[in-house]
This record gives sequence, C-alpha cells and structure tokens, in this order.
Amino acid sequence: MSSRIVVMRDGNIEQIGTPSEVYDTPATAFVAEFVGGANLYKDGEKTYAIRSEHVRLGAGDYDGIVIENSFTAGLSKVKVRLKDNQEITSSHMGMNINLNRVML
Repeated sequence: MSSRIVVMRDGNIEQIGTPSEVYDTPATAFVAEFVGGANLYKDGEKTYAIRSEHVRLGAGDYDGIVIENSFTAGLSKVKVRLKDNQEITSSHMGMNINLNRVML
C-alpha cells in the first residue's frame, strides 16, 4: 500500500494524505463517499463524516427507528432513520446488537 494517496475529482485534488488520514478524516463529502463506509450527517450548515464502525447503538442523544438490519460474513449492519429523517448506519463484527431501543 502507498504511504500517501491523492483523491481527485474532475482533475482537481480533493485530498492528499496517508491512507489512515484519508479514511479517518476525509477533507470533503466527496472523499468520504469515495472511500466508502461513512455516514454524512448534516447539522445546520455543517456536514460531518462519521465512520459506520464508530456509530454505537444504545443509550445516547439521538432517537431513531431501525429500517434495515443485516448480518453477512460476520459483519452486522444496522441502518437507523433519525427523527430529522437523516439515515445513519452502524457496523461492527458479530451479532450482539440490542435492537430493543435504538439511540445514538
């Protein structure tokens, strides 16, 4: 694997960084979507890229409704629709997800 990556769109550089930097802290929504696995959460005029593996279901500040639940090759994915109609996905290895009450 390369020690530095360049993500380009329409001939313009969107981000240059290490693989970890590009994956964990995408500079733009385009980079987050290009790399994959990121939730784009809008809060007012700001948009946050939140990795699906960093979203934990359980007691928290955001109520939601489970709209999808899948388990494939050891990976659990749960998609939740929040009260503001934004959707966010949580993913992790294993099946130990408590879906009785979903709060993010």
